Amino acid sequence: MSESKTADSPAETELTKSQVAAWVFREVPEVDDEGKPTGEMAKKPVRPDEVFAFRDYGTHVVVVTIDGRKLKGDKPKADTKKPAQGKAETADTKKAEK
Repeated sequence: MSESKTADSPAETELTKSQVAAWVFREVPEVDDEGKPTGEMAKKPVRPDEVFAFRDYGTHVVVVTIDGRKLKGDKPKADTKKPAQGKAETADTKKAEK
C-alpha cells in the first residue's frame, strides 16, 4: 500500500517542536495597561507545548496547535552573509578604502 507522508524528508525528522515553535507566531489583540483592547494586533510566539503537529515544506513550516489552529511560519534563510571565498565587502570596508 502507500506509505505515510509524515516523514518523507530527512530534514523533517530532524526538526523539533521547539525549533518550529520559534518560527511560528499567532496574532492576538493588543491590550493596554487596564486590559482593554487597543484595536491593534500583536504577534505572540507559539510555545513548544502548544504544538500538536507540524510539517516542513522547505521554505516554511505549518503548525497545528493543541487548540486546533493551523499556523504558518517562515523558516529562517541560510546564512548568506559569509562569502564563499575571499574578503567580505561591506559598506564600512568600501568607506575605508576611499
